[in-house]
Amino acid sequence: MTTPDTTGGYEVLVENRSENIVRRYFALLRHGTGLLLGAAYAYIQREKAIGNNWSLRLIFLKILLAITWAFIDRNLIRQPFAVQFRRRLEMLGPTYIKLGQILSLREDLLPKPITDELQNLLDRLPALTFERYVELLEETLLLPIDQFLLELDTVPLGSASLGQTHRAVLLTGEEVVLKMLKPNVRQMVTNDLRLMRIAGVVAQIFAARYQPRRLISEFSRYTLLEVDLRTEANNAEIFAANFADEPDVHFPVIYRSYSNEDVLCMEFFRGHKPDARLFDTLTKRKVDKAIDLGIGATIEMIFRDGFFHADLHPGNLIVFDDGSVGFIDLGMVGRFDSEMQRRMLYYLYFLVSGDAPNAARYLVSMTIAGP
Repeated sequence: MTTPDTTGGYEVLVENRSENIVRRYFALLRHGTGLLLGAAYAYIQREKAIGNNWSLRLIFLKILLAITWAFIDRNLIRQPFAVQFRRRLEMLGPTYIKLGQILSLREDLLPKPITDELQNLLDRLPALTFERYVELLEETLLLPIDQFLLELDTVPLGSASLGQTHRAVLLTGEEVVLKMLKPNVRQMVTNDLRLMRIAGVVAQIFAARYQPRRLISEFSRYTLLEVDLRTEANNAEIFAANFADEPDVHFPVIYRSYSNEDVLCMEFFRGHKPDARLFDTLTKRKVDKAIDLGIGATIEMIFRDGFFHADLHPGNLIVFDDGSVGFIDLGMVGRFDSEMQRRMLYYLYFLVSGDAPNAARYLVSMTIAGP
């Protein structure tokens, strides 16, 4: 029996593993076919605009659309193709939203109108109700919330494709953030990634220059780590140890007693986002201090530790009132071995010194060549 749950704008199916992956396969097939028909419609409209109406290709595509028109979402297909692409990724759910967010950075793979549109992918999806959140929290931790929380905000700090966060206060007085995976997300992501790997093998045959199998494999590895919140807890503690001698660079304290693979309880950072309004809040000296600390910490992560924040953007950096900085959302990290660190150091040295040939040589040495 299937129980639909539309939390987050996509169906979460509560069923056994084999039924779930079959349903996900047909959902992917439906949206993939719809996207191809949308591309055909956009192509016809573009050719029509330049006065080309009767080529053999156009006639074939018009016949195809006429046959399938009754089954097409007509409101969606009339949108620009880039909008159709974004909307279908949103409808497919968390795995594909994250994939689209990554593709939005890949102007080397996709046309700019598509990458620009993908930057509008939802980063705040519909949230679980507060009652449902509390119920799941107690089920996951096997503990009534009044036995460890003094207060829990009813309005979430954020609701993304994979999880939802709330500010809370522990009975011991510490202000914390509780991040919890949404119901059934792990199973959905696991099934989606299995299907994507199969698609990657097929795509490798037709588009080997873009190395789709390697890209999907890397995306799968990172995404699977993100749906086990113990990974983020471990990363936070590693970063904290690496920067233990630098009091102005902060990473959230992890409360292991209230954390597991589905829930992460960590220190709440009360500070400011590093945007233009920061200059209205802090003095120039403190802003300069924050910039120096942020850049310095990033360089140390890469060249000293070989362990760095791999999803670093302004939303994942907090500036405190004294100009010190804190790093959050530590689920995605990267690692460089000593050889890669050496190559990157030489690349940056030659780049800064204006030696383009040697900079290019070291840059190429860090790439994986296609066929």
